[in-house]
Amino acid sequence: MPKDQSVSPGVEKPGRPFSEAGDLLRSLLRIAVGDEGASYDRILERFAGTGSRPLQEISKRTLERWLSGASRPRGRNWEALRRFLVGSGPIERQPGGVKEAIAALDFLYRVGEARKAGKLLPSPDEAPEMARAYLEEAQRRGRRADLVEKATTAAAYLERVFPRRLGRLKERQRERPGTDHPSDERQPSRGHRTHEGLRESARAAVDRYETTEILAGDALLDRLLTSPTGRAGFALVLGEPGGGKTTLLQAWYARRLQAATNSEPDTAYVRLSKLARISDSQAPLEDRLIEIARGDGVAGIKAPPVPGRPALWLLDGLDEAAAAAIAADLAALPGLVIVSCRTSVWEGLSADVKRHVDPSAHWEIQQLGPDEQVVYLAELDRRPIHRLWPRAEAEELVRRIGTNIQMREIAGSPLLLDLIGEVGQEIELPASRAELFEQGFQRYWNRRLPGPDSGKPAARVKALSGQRDRILQDLAGRMTEGEPSKPWDLQVRLKVLEEAIEAQAGVGDVVTWIEAFRASGILSLNDEIGRVGFAHLAFQEYALARHWLETLGFTEALDRYWADLRAEEALGLMIGIAAEWDAAAVDQRLTDFSVSWLERHRKDPEGLWGIGRSPGRAVCHLLGRSGVQLNRFPEWSDWLSRFMSGSAQVRLALASDERSPAEVLARLAGDVDMWVRRAVAGNATSPAEVLARLANDDEMWVRRAVAGNATSPAEVLARLANDDEMWVRRAVAENGATPAEVLARLANDDEMEMRIAVAGNSASPAEVLARLAGDDGQRVRRAVAGNASSPAEVLARLAGDDEDERGAVAGNAASPAEVLARLAGDDERWVRLGVAENTATPAEVLARLASDSEPSVRAAVAENAATPADVLARLAGDDEKVVRRGVTWNAAAPAKVLARLAGDNEMEVRWAVAANGASPAEVLARLAGDDEKAVRVSLAENAATLLEDLYHR
Repeated sequence: MPKDQSVSPGVEKPGRPFSEAGDLLRSLLRIAVGDEGASYDRILERFAGTGSRPLQEISKRTLERWLSGASRPRGRNWEALRRFLVGSGPIERQPGGVKEAIAALDFLYRVGEARKAGKLLPSPDEAPEMARAYLEEAQRRGRRADLVEKATTAAAYLERVFPRRLGRLKERQRERPGTDHPSDERQPSRGHRTHEGLRESARAAVDRYETTEILAGDALLDRLLTSPTGRAGFALVLGEPGGGKTTLLQAWYARRLQAATNSEPDTAYVRLSKLARISDSQAPLEDRLIEIARGDGVAGIKAPPVPGRPALWLLDGLDEAAAAAIAADLAALPGLVIVSCRTSVWEGLSADVKRHVDPSAHWEIQQLGPDEQVVYLAELDRRPIHRLWPRAEAEELVRRIGTNIQMREIAGSPLLLDLIGEVGQEIELPASRAELFEQGFQRYWNRRLPGPDSGKPAARVKALSGQRDRILQDLAGRMTEGEPSKPWDLQVRLKVLEEAIEAQAGVGDVVTWIEAFRASGILSLNDEIGRVGFAHLAFQEYALARHWLETLGFTEALDRYWADLRAEEALGLMIGIAAEWDAAAVDQRLTDFSVSWLERHRKDPEGLWGIGRSPGRAVCHLLGRSGVQLNRFPEWSDWLSRFMSGSAQVRLALASDERSPAEVLARLAGDVDMWVRRAVAGNATSPAEVLARLANDDEMWVRRAVAGNATSPAEVLARLANDDEMWVRRAVAENGATPAEVLARLANDDEMEMRIAVAGNSASPAEVLARLAGDDGQRVRRAVAGNASSPAEVLARLAGDDEDERGAVAGNAASPAEVLARLAGDDERWVRLGVAENTATPAEVLARLASDSEPSVRAAVAENAATPADVLARLAGDDEKVVRRGVTWNAAAPAKVLARLAGDNEMEVRWAVAANGASPAEVLARLAGDDEKAVRVSLAENAATLLEDLYHR
């Protein structure tokens, strides 16, 4: 059914009427039971005692769901309800308007049935006046005072717990493909506003990211809400498990409800994991999301039904839904769409999914630094309930975390920091991630369940931790059963938990066990909807790891799930658990797995190309995720050493991989090959002490990579700001993590390139930008004009120079679509270039610029991630190599186009294909034998390249 088909002025689209039908039904039942002021519970109580034969056919729970809007009457239930309403004495004595309301409810029912059957909706002329009048009244009274109060309370609470900082991610750039090693003969020209400067720098956009800007959560939401319409897709919030993605979106939702005091909420918060529970799978995605939003609660808030289509969608957990199936529909939703996803899962999704994301709106939740960890432990109230630490004790715990490499790597996550705090109060910190969860579960259980003297039933099972673990493992296994393509369940019917308890502990204590799990906080039970799930996905994955070890064994679980991105956390935990049982056996299995796949790939490369993942890289990721020290696995470590020594490309690939184990990165930081050390220096997950050591490297390019790394310690960046090499200082000036006082000092540098870098850095203080707006250098002023963080008064002052004004507006992602369309016809080539490379430029404007007479303009269109696929395919045949190279830089380029360009005669075109994370595995394998070293280096740094294709290269 067409999405824009309307039925009446008050009922515009399919599915909307029933957002108000529950309230209408409740009002009619108040009259029918003879008490127009009856509360919700009172209606149910009166209803249960009516003795009406029609109502005896309807269960109380069914009616409860109708009144809450969770479902709607259908079939015989509807007829029974209608007979009751029509024949009600109190209603018969009411004026005719009440009968009109029954007719309105009947009309709304028929609309819903038509939508369910996929048929045409009733004619708008059939809608009773009461339907329109009631909807208007519901809109007026929908913004209740209690909702605003709850939203205010929730917002105040969530403000204390959600991660306040997010980093904007941009596609990382490659430099200089023309020489065997970087040299001063051809310096990169980073930060130029002109496209000619960009061409000279020979940078290639690939499917990896670096942080370019840090914003507080509320500031980010304000920016996204005020950004121009016509965006290329949905905005993305990435984060690690327990990093706070859900809490962040809930905080934004509460803020929006709190602010919208005079109108119905225009914001919908939806857990995407619940999509699988919507029975009407033929309905448009928009309707299914609204149905979930109506019944969903956030921080204790049950928002009134949304009468229209929301202007803001907060969609939680793309990794918990069928991303490939819904990505296009998410991007097509009206209004602003913000979607959260696990970082590791997002990196493994296909280019077909990624192309729907607004390329200018990739944001990642920043990990808590040591100082923030102290504040979190000592000052912030949070849920699950944990004690507030005395500040001195919090500082001591954070110090101990800093000396434990396994815990240090994960302590930036609020959830895992809470767990570390739970287990680290009285004992040594855990040696692995799995040990952390095992001890954490036990602490939850012991601290929160009643003692033996309490007399409470739950006390009887407190000591039965073995049965507890078997029940949780059984539950996790039942939640992940089904088709491989089906998302894993995060919530299941309460009956599933009961079945797991009966299977592992017997039927006698089902109620006792349920109450114990509820009290412990390990499980989240929702009695209202009869659903149960783990308190956090990380808990579920730990139980799943134990389940796999018990039912499948380590070998079969690894063989079955190694290529499934959803399983990465559980497999990493499985390694940690199994290593405690028999580290030698795990060591042998990991070695056999890596060796056998390398041999299988040599004989049949198409097998791995079809899977699209590298077994060797996957094992490195799993070991890094497990937190187990590599010296526990000497045989696999020896194999890795031989594997790396056999190929400089393998070492470069692992040094570039942000999920390589910290111990591997530390080893590669001492590599004889400068390219490898440079890759470690630019790796966002390299340990702080490794970056500090590489900041003293003799090679300028290594120090420059450290200077540009957003995770480099502040004291290291401050030291590199005094480096003798201007290009190192410039990298510091461009780094969004550079301290404000360092940027203020660099803004006075005699080198214009330095001042340009500071002027373009969104982290530069407002007073620094105001000063640079009066700089003698035109390019410096232009960088300030293009900086989204520049104060409004500064931009107003810079508007005096017509040419600079047009150029700055053309390249500014905040420019309105109609302005960009006008500037696309500007006589100045560099103004059109700015429009062509702006990701906010409408698709039809980009298509027009793809035929521009200037090759540099066409190249900018080819490079733009917002350019439609058909336009990219056309540009891939352009006579100018700079245009073809632009296509190969584009992460949204179709796979067939990239495969064709991998055979291009121009080295720089092949080099860019090798750098593109969207290039098919077999195409990358072909480029591993390229004659040009620059192509091979670019290939090795691409995280999508199979390590097995690089061996002995």
